[in-house]
Amino acid sequence: MNELENVVNKMQSDAEMQCTRTAEKARAYCDGYKQGIEDLYKYIRRNKLFKEDSGARS
Repeated sequence: MNELENVVNKMQSDAEMQCTRTAEKARAYCDGYKQGIEDLYKYIRRNKLFKEDSGARS
């Protein structure tokens, strides 16, 4: 009976670790995706302002 309990405990522990890893990967993906969007927005905004300024001088 003790061996069965050890197997069950290991399975539960493995499932918890897998869940934690999956959640961490999903969070990292989400954070990276949001940062990429923010960087793209900054790039577009900066270039738009630059083009408007350079166009006004011409």
